Amino acid sequence: MAVRPAGFRLVGNDRGCGALFMAIGVVEGSYRRLDAMAAEAGRDPKSITISVYGQPPDGAAVRSYLDAGADRVVVRPEHVANEYEMGRQLERMAEAVLR
Repeated sequence: MAVRPAGFRLVGNDRGCGALFMAIGVVEGSYRRLDAMAAEAGRDPKSITISVYGQPPDGAAVRSYLDAGADRVVVRPEHVANEYEMGRQLERMAEAVLR
């Protein structure tokens, strides 16, 4: 998945504050490009955050995104029928991702 140059320009100048991605390959190469563009625009590259969203609750996958340069990873729950099932699912997600 390629990131459009316009998106990089927006984040790299004074109008953007973060980038949102869905694929590890994009994160691995993009944070370097974002850092360079921010520096060229006179911005502190660390003022731009990288988020990855829509990921399954897999601890190893979350760690790989963080290791690749992401500042945060948003995991997604599956649809369930009721609050009780959602609570159980969230507990399983926490166990898989946080431990």
